[in-house]
Amino acid sequence: MKNYEIKYLRNKLLNEQQKVESQLAQAKTYNFGADRPIGNSIGELSTYDNHPADLGTETFEQEKYVAIRNQQLEYLGDIRDSLQRIEKGTYGICAYCGAEIGFERLDSYPTAKLCIGCQKGEKEEEIETNIVY
Repeated sequence: MKNYEIKYLRNKLLNEQQKVESQLAQAKTYNFGADRPIGNSIGELSTYDNHPADLGTETFEQEKYVAIRNQQLEYLGDIRDSLQRIEKGTYGICAYCGAEIGFERLDSYPTAKLCIGCQKGEKEEEIETNIVY
């Protein structure tokens, strides 16, 4: 891969990292209630209420917040791993077969660790192992 392509992808990863970190900080600032008891987050003295749907809605919102936060943390880890691979000189090399990952793939999916061939092969293997005869 050419130097200017790596610089371009590095900047793209740094921008993504900054975006995800700011989203996580913003979510923490607003504190959507994931670390508080449900009764406190809906403003009730007890979790028993005349409107049990309120409790279900709040539970759903907390679970959604946690799922999105976990996905963002995982993506942030992938970004940091990609940046470390750039520093080591192993970025853009397939972790499975050692072939170069195409620039177009990395441009659209900068945290890719596998070339498109190995990615497709991995999916086919997963499908084959999940088939019940």
